[in-house]
Amino acid sequence: MPAELLSLTPQDERQLPYRERVDAYADMPRDESITIGDISMYDGSYIGMPSTANRRVSVVAEMAVPDSASQVRKDGINWRYLAVVRVTNHETRETTFGLRGLTQTQDGDVAGIDPPSTSEYDKREFIPIPSEGSPITLERSEIHSDASGESLWGFALGDVASRNQVSFSVIDGELRAKDLSQNGTKIYYDDPEVKGTEEHAEENEKADWGYTEGAVDVVRNRQEVEWNMGRIPRHEIKRDSPILNGVYQGSFGGEAITVDYETDPTYIDAAVNNILASLSEKSGGKLSERQLQMAAYKEVLETMPYDDGFKKIDAIFDRTGSKDGAKISLNVYIAEKTGVCRHQALFTSAILERFVALGYLDGQVSVDRNMLSNDHDDKWDGHVWTRYTNAAGKVSIIDVAQHKVDDLDTLMRQYDTAPSDLWDYGRPTDWQHRADQQVKAELARLAVFKLPLFDDSMK
Repeated sequence: MPAELLSLTPQDERQLPYRERVDAYADMPRDESITIGDISMYDGSYIGMPSTANRRVSVVAEMAVPDSASQVRKDGINWRYLAVVRVTNHETRETTFGLRGLTQTQDGDVAGIDPPSTSEYDKREFIPIPSEGSPITLERSEIHSDASGESLWGFALGDVASRNQVSFSVIDGELRAKDLSQNGTKIYYDDPEVKGTEEHAEENEKADWGYTEGAVDVVRNRQEVEWNMGRIPRHEIKRDSPILNGVYQGSFGGEAITVDYETDPTYIDAAVNNILASLSEKSGGKLSERQLQMAAYKEVLETMPYDDGFKKIDAIFDRTGSKDGAKISLNVYIAEKTGVCRHQALFTSAILERFVALGYLDGQVSVDRNMLSNDHDDKWDGHVWTRYTNAAGKVSIIDVAQHKVDDLDTLMRQYDTAPSDLWDYGRPTDWQHRADQQVKAELARLAVFKLPLFDDSMK
């Protein structure tokens, strides 16, 4: 299963590929085509391919192929990185894909590699993948190859890479990749088709983490319109993405909620200042992580009570026309003192993200959402909440709508015991990690009582 996506912005642009991060990549299945979704990881400007008013360039996946010919061979296999790039022409409405070799700068940032231009071989900065044509294959050798190591990096891959490493093809507009190697190819991308692990599916067939998929097309269409108008579109608020100054697209006809902090920080700053003033008086200035989480929860609960029956939300919709993908500022809901789970989660997340920016917290804030099957009428219920991961990797859940502020591990244990009484906050990767830890614990327990196959009495 693909690794969790790191959403990259100018604020954290150094979270990009380098050799020490290869463990975060997932192994591609051998001889099996996978579809690389067209969900953007980051803008092409980071790798020297900036978008323009008529052309949107974005990286939809990163891949790593082995190479032992470099100077670091003594350390084992070195990995060469490439970006899988999507280019959308807004005038012709055509989308093309291609490959771009990656390198790391001295500052740790990623950059598109610039192959030497003087050579008998064609060293190109960008290798297009034919649309609806024959697949191209990334090969070890630089000779007679449309996508060779020589073409991407300026030299052939070492003897660790297979002669045919990985192939790419576009079928019915979808980009597909297949690992042809004997040594493995790694990939890093956001797979919208992943619904959960097999292990967790046996325990819980209700959770659907594809809830965001319903908003993807709406977001893409809106961004294309904004690009065509010469405007830089807001980034999409999704799992592990920044909150402030982004837009959260509701599914199934919901509104597009903008978190306009740069243009109007009044409401969010007022909440932050109110919390800090209140806590400082009680704690003498020293604030714990849980204190800040609880304070954010209480602030949102009091200033944005849940709109049971959606009467106030519907009134806002009627007054502003802000549904079916139309944009509306979160500030409108804060000012109206109303909202439902998505508005409360965005408000809470915005407050926590400001705490991070101010140095009171040191982790990452995320707006998470999924759907669960309703046992009563076989329909699906969607829900949105705030997820906070501190620098040590500990995950907390702040859910104003369902009155939960607790560690994710605790909530997952409670869900295991009584799934009908609690929402499933665990991502598929969380459940997989928990299952792995349980297996390790069981093996360790059995090892304590392990008996030899034979003893002296059996001779």
